[in-house]
Amino acid sequence: METIHKWLDIADRFHQRNLLLGNGASIAISDCFFYDSLLDEARNRAYITSSVDDVFARFGVADFELVLRRLWQAKEVNTAFNLPAGPIEQGYSDVQEALINTVRDSHVSYTAVEPHFPALEAFLKRFDTVLSLNYDLTLYWATQTANRTLGTWFVDCFVSGYFDDDWSRFKQAYRSSGRTLCFYPHGNLIFYRHGFSNERKISTGASDSLLDAIFHEWKTNGKAPLFVSEGTKDLKLNAISSSYYLEKVYFEVIPDMAGSLVIYGWGMGDHDEHIIDQIQKSQVDRIAVSVFGGDQTYIGNVKQKLASLNLQELVFFDAQSAGCWINP
Repeated sequence: METIHKWLDIADRFHQRNLLLGNGASIAISDCFFYDSLLDEARNRAYITSSVDDVFARFGVADFELVLRRLWQAKEVNTAFNLPAGPIEQGYSDVQEALINTVRDSHVSYTAVEPHFPALEAFLKRFDTVLSLNYDLTLYWATQTANRTLGTWFVDCFVSGYFDDDWSRFKQAYRSSGRTLCFYPHGNLIFYRHGFSNERKISTGASDSLLDAIFHEWKTNGKAPLFVSEGTKDLKLNAISSSYYLEKVYFEVIPDMAGSLVIYGWGMGDHDEHIIDQIQKSQVDRIAVSVFGGDQTYIGNVKQKLASLNLQELVFFDAQSAGCWINP
């Protein structure tokens, strides 16, 4: 049986370089994120009509972002040829409405996350780089709130709403105090597409009003969300290749990691093996993985998934132990 350490027993060796967050990190904050599929959640909440289900079936995928992007492109073609509005436009509107309603109902509020901010700040600010595979706003809220007192400690490398090509320049510490770079390899609610290649970040500070601003941009200004919520490894890679920001994170940021890596709340399913492929290209040589409830089966799966990495050390720690994530 594999030893599961307490976080504070290994923190000195791992609490510095890189942190990767999976859906378990969001679930630890609120069980409202406890679902495998955003589309299934929309169905469970009766936001998917038969016509919307037909749209997903036609494309053969379950990813809102991909369906909305393809429908938006079709709409633009119709507009260019002066074709009257029809099923394409209606399909786009219906899918968009289902997404907005599902996210609104299934996303935790800012005030509900707020009590966790002190613990999150203490944990996150000791890492050089944080990568979140989650589309929700919990990490963004926590880091932006922390910056009110820390200054520009947490940065996502966006300047005036656009991702900076020279993202590595942000590694320099803020006023010699510290700095943590935050990235979202599968996108996030705070990002949107406008047009075929224009990608920006919505920014209205850290509060519940951010969700309203996001929905306003989607619905009123014709923006499409930039996040990959589900799909196979190949489908996720296709989505990544369609986005300048996601490509930058995937091909540059992840392979740039070195030293230690802490993984918290990541299931390491087959659909996320592309992330492991990029970690393999990095200089990461030590990994600590969180384990919930002493799950030895999960540990066995992790060992198998990471077997191809040339690691000096692979250890496991209790996800609910003191000092890690939201645990004071």
